Amino acid sequence: MGGDKVLVAYYSRTGTTRTVARAMAERLGCDLEEIEDNVPRKGILGYLRAGRDAMSGKETSISPAKHDPGDYDLVIVGTPVWGWSLCPAARTYLARYGDKIRKAAFFTVSEGTEPNKIVSQMEAVWGNKATAVVGFLRKEVVSGGFVGKLDQFLSRLGLPETRSRD
Repeated sequence: MGGDKVLVAYYSRTGTTRTVARAMAERLGCDLEEIEDNVPRKGILGYLRAGRDAMSGKETSISPAKHDPGDYDLVIVGTPVWGWSLCPAARTYLARYGDKIRKAAFFTVSEGTEPNKIVSQMEAVWGNKATAVVGFLRKEVVSGGFVGKLDQFLSRLGLPETRSRD
């Protein structure tokens, strides 16, 4: 991959965002960091708490990162969309580690929310503009139909080489 060191950091409550992040990391041959939310988000109560916390712009308690974002040339951050908002775990990750991130790209996974609304929230927390952004629909991910959009996104990152494994 040339000299560019890349990290894909993501939060996933149900596994949909994880699917995209893993495919991305595999194609790039890079490190993968799951952002771990210490607040319970499972079940109906967790779902309701998740939406409320996201819409109110709350941060949450996350586990320390296993990879230092400052060690990477590019950090790609992925988030599900909850209540038309950035999820608390991704918000907290960007707030906690944003000063170490030199260059970032963002992706969202939603039922249909326009990614630019969420990306503008991510950029506001990070304090900078993303190099590239993409939004995936949950139904695209579940059906496997997200791969073409993923490859287009990766080609916009300006990396010397992408490992495509079709």
